[in-house]
Amino acid sequence: MVAERLARQQVLADTSKRFCLLMSETALRRRLVGPAAMGAQLARLIELSTQPHIDLAVIMFDAQERTHQYHGFAILGDPGTDDDTLVPAETLTRGLAIRGQEEVHDYLEHLQTLRETAISGDELRAQLQDLIATQCRA
Repeated sequence: MVAERLARQQVLADTSKRFCLLMSETALRRRLVGPAAMGAQLARLIELSTQPHIDLAVIMFDAQERTHQYHGFAILGDPGTDDDTLVPAETLTRGLAIRGQEEVHDYLEHLQTLRETAISGDELRAQLQDLIATQCRA
């Protein structure tokens, strides 16, 4: 499991790739690990948010959302240049591997709509610093 996590971190370090990472504030506040580990994870998000090839954004609880996120998904590839773009999606009952261009486009539009209400950059880093200071004391 550790080897898999390290391999994922190496992928994020590859500056030839572009990443758009979007999550809800819930991901920042759930208590799945202790305060010290959570603080380290939030600090890692701050670090990632400074990388020019990574767009890290968070939909805060008070955001005026324009759409609902029904389930988690990823978009692997660039639908504008890659006919093999894949959208893996996890629903309650099964995992999906979506490849149809129209459906991939629908997910890309959904991602863009979700992203419009998210915070990023300095605003996000300030929120993450505040969470570390207030929520991650041992």
